[in-house]
Amino acid sequence: MSAAEDIHGGEASSLWPEDTVEYRIYTTATQDDLTKLAVECTHFAKQRTRGHLWNYGTFALQVRRGGPGYPAHLHGRTCFRDNIEDEWLIVSILFALSKHNANLVISVADGDGEFLLIQSAHHLPKWLKPETATNRVYIRNGQLHIIPKPSSPADIVRLPVAMLTIEEAIKVVTDPTISTVASERVQSSIQSKIERFSGSLDFLYHRANVHLPLPAAHVISHDPQLLAAAVHALCDRDPTDSSLARRNTLSILSPLTHSSVTVCIPFTKLLYAKLVHEQYSPPRNCGFTVLPLGDPQHRSHDLGMKLTCGLEMLVGREGVSSLGPEGILLSEGGERWSAFVASLKEKGYFRGELEGSKVHQLLMTSAKEYFVQSSKMEATEEKTEDVRSTAGRRVAHIAQNVPYTEEELREKWAELPPPDENEDWLELTPQLLEEMLTHSAGYPSEQGAESYNEDHTERSKVTEESGELDLQSLVFGMRSFVDKVSSHTGAEFPWSVDEPSTVNFDPDSFLSTLQSMLGESNVAKQPSPDPEDSLSDDDLSISSEEGVASDEEGVASDEEGGASEEGRPSIAELMADMDLEIANTELGKSFEKAKIAENRRSEEQEENLQPVDVDLNLVKNLLDSYSSQGGGAGPASNILSSLGVHVPEQSHDN
Repeated sequence: MSAAEDIHGGEASSLWPEDTVEYRIYTTATQDDLTKLAVECTHFAKQRTRGHLWNYGTFALQVRRGGPGYPAHLHGRTCFRDNIEDEWLIVSILFALSKHNANLVISVADGDGEFLLIQSAHHLPKWLKPETATNRVYIRNGQLHIIPKPSSPADIVRLPVAMLTIEEAIKVVTDPTISTVASERVQSSIQSKIERFSGSLDFLYHRANVHLPLPAAHVISHDPQLLAAAVHALCDRDPTDSSLARRNTLSILSPLTHSSVTVCIPFTKLLYAKLVHEQYSPPRNCGFTVLPLGDPQHRSHDLGMKLTCGLEMLVGREGVSSLGPEGILLSEGGERWSAFVASLKEKGYFRGELEGSKVHQLLMTSAKEYFVQSSKMEATEEKTEDVRSTAGRRVAHIAQNVPYTEEELREKWAELPPPDENEDWLELTPQLLEEMLTHSAGYPSEQGAESYNEDHTERSKVTEESGELDLQSLVFGMRSFVDKVSSHTGAEFPWSVDEPSTVNFDPDSFLSTLQSMLGESNVAKQPSPDPEDSLSDDDLSISSEEGVASDEEGVASDEEGGASEEGRPSIAELMADMDLEIANTELGKSFEKAKIAENRRSEEQEENLQPVDVDLNLVKNLLDSYSSQGGGAGPASNILSSLGVHVPEQSHDN
C-alpha cells in the first residue's frame, strides 16, 4: 500500500478531481453500529441543509471496512465543482456533527490537501507544513485539533516522531492528558468561514422570475435539485448536445404542446450568474419567443428558454423510451433495500416503535434518504452511471409519470417569496474584488497582530477615506517588512506568528567563554568597532594579490605577538571611496537626492556626496513597479497587499 493510500484509509485521493472534498468519520463505537451511525449522520446533515440546492454532489456517507493502521469508518466524497460554498457548508456540517456526538473524530481534505490549514496558514506554527501534517489534523467536539510534535524526550513516548497511523492519531486526539486543540487564532480563522452556515442559507440564493412550459415547471417543482443539473448541462454542452436539442425540438417539454407559466425560482447565486451570462440561441421551431433586450419580460423568458433546453439536453442522450422510474431501489421487491431494513431492525434502529407510527415513519424516511444517497454514490464510484445520466432519467420519469394539474402547480409556486430586485452582486468592481481577496487571504487587519496593526490600521483608514495613497503608510509597511527577522524558509511579514524561541544566543557571552577556554593569548584581540562600520573587514572584496600580502603580514604579525592595522583602510573610508566612484555614474545619478541645508550645500556639492533620499527612492521604485504591472498581479502589488497597503488606481499615474 502506498503512502497516499495509507493516509486516506486505503484510497489515494490524487485519483479524484480537485473540486472534490473527502471526509472520514471515525468513532469509538463498534463496527456493528456504523450503519446505524451513518443513517443518523445523514439525517443530521439533511436537517441542516433541507431545501439546499447542491451544485453537483450532495453530502453522502458509506461504511468502509478497516485495514492496517486505520479502523472502520464512514467515508464520504462530494464533488462541488465551481461552487466553493458547498465545500465550506460540508465543513460546517462536520464541525456541528462532531459537537453533537462527542465520540466522533473527523478528517476532511480536498484536492489541495489539508485545506483547513491553508485557511489558517498565517497562524500555524512554523514546523507545520504539508509534509509534516500527515494524519495530524482532525475535527473533534466542534474544534480543530492538531497533533503537536514532541517538545521534549518525555513526549516521544506519547507523540511519535515519525508519521502517525490513523489509529495512533485517534488515540492521541482522544487522550485527555494531551492538548491537541489548535490555537485560538486558528479556530477563529476557521469559524469565520463556517459561522454563516449555522443559520439560514438564504444568503446563498437569488430568487428570479422564470417563464417555463408547465412540464418543465413541474419537474423543477417536484425535484429542485434538477435545476442545477439543467444549468450544468446547458453551460457544459458540446456539439452532440446541441444537435440532440435541435433533433428532439423539446419533445416532452415543448411550449408548442403545453401552456407556459411564470414562476419565481430560487437559484444559488453561482447558478443564476452562469445562466444569465451564458450565450445560447434556441433551436428553430421550438416554440420559444425571443423578446428584445429592452422588454421587461426579456430576462424571465430568456432564463426559461435556457433552463428548458438544459432539461431537454439531460434527457436527450439517454432517450425517453428507455427511462424508467427511479424508485426501483426502494420497492418492496428490492433485495438490497429489504436486507438493509432488516439489518436496521436487528440493530435497534427503530427503537421498538410500531410500524406505521409517526416516529417509525420519520426513522424510515431517514433510512430511505441514506440508502438512496449511498446507492447513488456507490454507482458513481463504480462508473456504472454518472450524475448527468441519473438526472436525465429523473427528468423524463417526472415529466411522463408523475401526475399534476395546472391549478395545483400555480398554487404551489405562488406560495414562494417574491423575486429579488437587487442584482448589483452580479457586477464585480476592482475595489470589491480586492476586498474579497484580502478578506479571503486573512491579511493583517484580520490577524489580530496588535503590534503591527495599531499604527498601520489608522493609516489605512485615512487612505481609504481620502482615496489617496498615504506615503507614510507605504514606507512604514516596507520598513516593518525589512526589519522583520525571517527564517531560512523565506521572508516573513510583520504580522507573522512568532514562535517562542527555545535557544538564546548571547554573542558576547559566547566569545568570553571561548576566550577562557582557549586562553587569552590564543585569541586575537579585536579593535573596537567603528560605529559607522556595518561590515567587518573580512567581508570586503580585495584583489588576490593584496589578499595574499595581507595574509603573509598577518602571519608575521602573529608571530611577533601583535597585529598591525596600519596602512589598511577602514570600512568607512572604503565605503566613502565607493560612494565617490558611483556618484558620477548613471546609476548614481538615477537616485533621488535628499534636500540639505544651505550651510552644507557647497561642501556636499564639491564632494559630489549629496545624500540619497532612501524613502523617496523606495516609494518611487515601488510605484513604478506597480504601474508596470498594468493592473495585473506582480511583486509590488503582492507585497503591498500583504502589508495591508491599498494603492488607489490613480496613484501610479500621478
